[in-house]
Amino acid sequence: MKTKINIKSPRQRRALEVLLAHPEGVACKDLGRLIGAINSNQVILELRRQGMQDGIDTEYFVARDRDGKKCRPGMYKIPVERRNWVQQVLNENATRTVAPDRMATVIESLRNGSRGGIL
Repeated sequence: MKTKINIKSPRQRRALEVLLAHPEGVACKDLGRLIGAINSNQVILELRRQGMQDGIDTEYFVARDRDGKKCRPGMYKIPVERRNWVQQVLNENATRTVAPDRMATVIESLRNGSRGGIL
């Protein structure tokens, strides 16, 4: 695990904040909306390339697409044993990009969203 990681964009910071705020994980298709990125997969890829490959997992679950076919969409999740480390990375990159009142809105939208079903 890399010890010094520089968060290079507000989207990267928001991604980590959202994932920390939702320990159960966030569906890949929802993360972009929550962090303000059209391609959230690229944001996660960039974080992994910077040394966070052990800090962000992708788990897959079974769902059905709009045509009723089985599919396996992904969910990003920070493993329990890495949560403190990810929080430390955020603390070391001190500039906050999501206001606390906005984070409450983000967390609430996650809790009200659906992880499965029609994509």
